[in-house]
Amino acid sequence: MRPHDFKKGDLVWWTMESGKPLPFENGVLFLGIVTRVSDTREGVEVYWFNNNLFKVINCEGLMKVTAEKNI
Repeated sequence: MRPHDFKKGDLVWWTMESGKPLPFENGVLFLGIVTRVSDTREGVEVYWFNNNLFKVINCEGLMKVTAEKNI
């Protein structure tokens, strides 16, 4: 069982565990999409649209993008 609720295809902000989205450049926020999910650990692979990179990251540093404004 996974200790988080992230799924493949979820849009996420990178928060670095600050509770709010992290700015990238010129105030644009880090936005990514979950591409893989670990079934045994708390990590997911995210493709970051800002810098075109894939990164495996701990789920505690992520926040799902919602219809409401997260900021």
